[in-house]
Amino acid sequence: MKNYELIIFDVDGTLYDLDDVVKVNYDIQVDFYSRKMNITPAEARTIFDQNGILSCKSDKAKSATEFFLRSGIDSAEWTAYRNNKFSPEVINCDNAASEELIQSFAEISPLVLLSSNTRNNILSVLKWININPALFADIYCTDNNPGKSPFNKTNAITGIITAKNLAAEKILSIGDRYSTDVEPLLRLGGHGAVISSPHNLQNVYEDLLLEKLCSNKFYCFY
Repeated sequence: MKNYELIIFDVDGTLYDLDDVVKVNYDIQVDFYSRKMNITPAEARTIFDQNGILSCKSDKAKSATEFFLRSGIDSAEWTAYRNNKFSPEVINCDNAASEELIQSFAEISPLVLLSSNTRNNILSVLKWININPALFADIYCTDNNPGKSPFNKTNAITGIITAKNLAAEKILSIGDRYSTDVEPLLRLGGHGAVISSPHNLQNVYEDLLLEKLCSNKFYCFY
């Protein structure tokens, strides 16, 4: 079995089905940005389109949070706004990863979560889908950033590598979007798996045990 010394998990779209929340989250982002910039929601949506922030699930979708922070918006202000607006109860637990499966991954390697969401929302999601946060050695996010500011996953992963004194090739990142969840680690020399559904985590786990991680109909391995 490949001796990974750390497995990084994304949260949204990886531990639960992003289809459950993508429209809700998009509307929250549009509402926040239009109010903050004193523009109409239609103008906000146009700007989002230009920056790859989508209202539907897509591997090509970009992070609204990373866009906000690049634009100079205060992280604490955006964190407080979405903590107030988001509810995990829209998530269908039947389509989420199981605690048993995450425990199985944890028996292979230490796990961390890395998300552009907030710690409050991440903990709310984990509670709703019945996954013990103690299974993860650390939870890294916009309000617990291990890397340089502003928060983005490239900076965060670089910070994780430095803080944990790990070689990038000893790390596996698992997520539902190539550009945000996997590509940052690949550029540093690590590995990644892109899934289309939380149910595909089972296939990644089984192939990891068999030392047969490879691109197939269930996930893409890089």
